[in-house]
Amino acid sequence: MLADLDLDFGPLLTEYTYPRKLTDLFCGMQMTIIGRYKNTNDLKNITLRLTGKAGTESRSFNYTNLDFPVRSDENSFLPRLWASRRVGWLLEQIRNNGETKEVRDEVVQLGTRYGLVTPYTSYLATDGSMANISRDAPAAADMMIAGQARAKEKSGAGAVTMSTQQNAMKMNVEVYADDKKDAREQIVLRNTQTNQFVANKNFINQNGVWVDTDLNPNSERPETGVKFASDEYFKLIEREPGLAPYLSLGEQVVVVWKGMVYRITK
Repeated sequence: MLADLDLDFGPLLTEYTYPRKLTDLFCGMQMTIIGRYKNTNDLKNITLRLTGKAGTESRSFNYTNLDFPVRSDENSFLPRLWASRRVGWLLEQIRNNGETKEVRDEVVQLGTRYGLVTPYTSYLATDGSMANISRDAPAAADMMIAGQARAKEKSGAGAVTMSTQQNAMKMNVEVYADDKKDAREQIVLRNTQTNQFVANKNFINQNGVWVDTDLNPNSERPETGVKFASDEYFKLIEREPGLAPYLSLGEQVVVVWKGMVYRITK
């Protein structure tokens, strides 16, 4: 239907868009392009233009009246989709060009932050469920080494599985785990008693406390302690309604929100 595709984003400053190269469009096919934009101001009434060739004829399609705000709470599912595609592309780079610390660390960071299944985040997923293991624990280090070996495999069943997974991640359009799929086919981790992905944040249950994976123990972010169901607790929710989905996890929650760390205790 359309070949040699090119998408002109106009004034939109895009980065890390996937798929990296647009493929030809066939009848009945749908293409989903996911990426990030980094404009410093709101863009309104923007036009995107898709061009290509239908046989020998050049074709052009305009998509008008599009808004790209600097900040928006809508479509919160998109970051997880973008992260899965980014990780799929990074895993492909590791298999084709070898591992570097920067690429490996980004895979680990994205996999942990967005609850994604990768060879490097086996310390999170064991037999389809979350393992209550610290990233710095010896067991996690052993799993990381095993993950490095799996990511580098060039032949055999392991390499085929890796190739299948990375390709699925590169074209992923799903944000929830499919219980019908085999654990080896999973892209995103299932929500379990020890793992919950809520409102675009991943939480791990550590000794009864739901901890936001955005939490960096070495950061100097200010921390506020609030007692569960206290007057201060309900005032906090009234003042910051965006916290409600995270606080609904239970009586003990640690969440990073707008540069602050909120620690809910019994």
